Parts: sequence; structure tokens; C-alpha cells
Amino acid sequence: MPPRRLQSVSVMNVSPAPPVLMPLMPASGQTCYDADKTCPSKNDFTCECKPPSIDNAVGAAAVCTFDECKVRAPNCTAIGQYCNDPDLLNDDTWVCHCLPPNVEVGRDMTNAKNALCELDECVIMACPTCANTTCSDASQTCDDPNKDPDSTSDWTCTCVAPAVGSATTKVAECVCDECLTSTTCTDAGQTCYDADKTCPSKNDFTCECQPPSIDNAIGAAAVCTFDECKVHAPDCTAIGQYCNDPDLLNDDTWVCHCLPPNVEVGRDMTNAKNALCELDECVIMACPTCAKTTCSAVGQTCDYNLQ
Repeated sequence: MPPRRLQSVSVMNVSPAPPVLMPLMPASGQTCYDADKTCPSKNDFTCECKPPSIDNAVGAAAVCTFDECKVRAPNCTAIGQYCNDPDLLNDDTWVCHCLPPNVEVGRDMTNAKNALCELDECVIMACPTCANTTCSDASQTCDDPNKDPDSTSDWTCTCVAPAVGSATTKVAECVCDECLTSTTCTDAGQTCYDADKTCPSKNDFTCECQPPSIDNAIGAAAVCTFDECKVHAPDCTAIGQYCNDPDLLNDDTWVCHCLPPNVEVGRDMTNAKNALCELDECVIMACPTCAKTTCSAVGQTCDYNLQ
């Protein structure tokens, strides 16, 4: 067989096909945008984080951040606090904080997300119920017994010692009753009175003895006296005598004495409280039965029988 003749083929000049632009795949779950799609434009695509994360980057994957308070804020609002997320790159970093003028003093032991807040109405100046300078302007101390933020208008002004007195949400009316601060009278078993309770008044309290004792003293314990005849006078009256207590400071010093014109000549041996009395009608002039000058007027002597 004769050799096959090769057929000549004319080759045409063919232009090269245009490049095919492949779409960029999202990096790290992000969305890609290329604002300039012309062929000379390179590395100007934008990676954008998907909501609720934010941020974007040009020519590279973005570092996405997420403020968890966008979701968790209601948890804080429900307890009267505000939400803060200090670390937007990591999860579960949100916490609640106290709303001014409340002050954070720690974290809730049962739920660390919640703050422990207090409102000291004596310290904080920026609240409508706070004392501000009400107490200090009156030279008084301020105390807030309940610092719970829900407990308001319970602060008190208290007078500085030795003055006493307190008042809630207003200046106290101070008194300097020395009987409340001094034990001088009570230590002596006496009653204390302070007639002038104004604070400049000092050492003018009165100690008064307890009945039946009498006497008083100003600024000191009284020297109490007691006339025992207030009790024992009937004992003397019953035997026709009168009672006398010569020592009002000590007990059991009362005695009976003879009533005029009788004359005391000694003490009763059986009861030393009673006097021994006699009436010499020849000597005594002041008695209706006495001789007076009856005998002497006629040059006679007078003799008597003791009664």
C-alpha cells in the first residue's frame, strides 16, 4: 500500500481565553466582600464578622468581637444593675455592676455575675435621699444603719457626747442632761436632777437624798441627813416625853427627853431611850402647881415629893 499522504492543516492564530475569577471563600465563618472587582485590584477584599459579632478586616480574616451584654443586659437590669463585658474576644466574661450612686463592695456569693451593692447615705453626696452635709453642718455625726440600696431615708444625725439626742433624716435636738452621763448621784444612792439641759451648762446637776432622808447638793453627792424622830416620836409621846435626834447623819441616835417644866435627871436603866424626869415644885417656877414664893414669902422652907 502506498504511503498515506499527509494532509496539510492550516493553523489559525487563536486568542487566549480570559482568566476565570474564582469567588473567595469565607474565612472563619466570616462574610467576604470585594468592592473593587477589576482585575488589577488585589488584596482589597473585606472579611466581615457575622452578627452578633462585630469588626472586619481588609485582605485578611477579621478578629471578631462580641459584647455579651447585648444579650445579657436584661439579667443585670432585672436586679437594678448594669451589664459590662470587659473581654469581647472570649465567652462568658460579662458581669453586672452597681448603678451610681450605689457602690460595689464585692460579688454575690451565690451568683458571681451579680455585684454586691450598698448605699451609705451618710457618705454618698449624689443622691436625693442622702444626708449630704446636714449632720456635719450641725457638728453632729451621721449614721446609716441599713446600707441596702433599697433602704433609703433611714440615716440619722446623732449628737456628740456629752450631748445626747438623735433624729432620722434631720438635725437632732441635742440636750446635755448631766444626769444621763454622770453617776455621781446614783453611786451615792441619790436622785439626780438637771434643771438646765442646754449644752453649755455644766456641773449644775443636783443630787437629792432619798426620803425620808433630806438635803441635796449641786454638782456633787449630797450629805444626807435623817431625823429619826420622824419615825420614833410616838415612842416618846407615849411616855409624856419628846423626841430628839442629835446626830442626823447616823442611825439609832434618837432619844426621849423630859417635857418642861420637868427636869431630866438621868436615863431609864431599863430603856436608855427614855429619860428619868422629876418635877421639884419648890424650885420650878413655871408650873400651875408649883409653890413659887408661897413658902419663902412667909419665911418658911419648901419641901417636895418627887413625882
